[in-house]
Amino acid sequence: MKRLLFVLLGVIAVEFRMIRAVYSLSRMMVSYICGALTELPENEKVRVKSLYSRLADVVAEILGEERRSFVPHEHYDPDKHSSFTPPQVYLAEIFQVMLCTSRLVVVARTPSWGGGMEILAAIIAGVPVDLLCERGKLFSKPSLISRLMRGGPGISIIEYEDGDDADAVFEYRNFLVRNMIAA
Repeated sequence: MKRLLFVLLGVIAVEFRMIRAVYSLSRMMVSYICGALTELPENEKVRVKSLYSRLADVVAEILGEERRSFVPHEHYDPDKHSSFTPPQVYLAEIFQVMLCTSRLVVVARTPSWGGGMEILAAIIAGVPVDLLCERGKLFSKPSLISRLMRGGPGISIIEYEDGDDADAVFEYRNFLVRNMIAA
């Protein structure tokens, strides 16, 4: 039974990737910046959302404004855009990740339930994932970044100094330039 399930998932992923390839011929793909939003402590919300937006701005600086990353809180913020229903947010964001995204940038700063769904959608669609995390979380014992997330295909890990948003932006900029990635 497990073997059949894995075969079916593989077939679905291959078919979806073909649909994605055709769809991408008529649309410019952009990167997608994700991380915790819903359970952020009030005193962290402005700072963390600012980090997500600054990462998108780095992509725009390097590749041009038309390639600026999609940042979910700029469209579906749980505080500012609370009128969107959960199914509306799910469909919009999963569609964005699976069909319109060139790279998924995951800011693994605080626990997030939605980020795991975005990562899985990206993996199924064949979208590379850049995991941006604080050095201390990656090497703590036990690691605060799950092995499941770190072990997925197409995942690159970019570390930055703990709690230093400027270093996170600096390290991501260097990663993009060093790898000449079309984010």
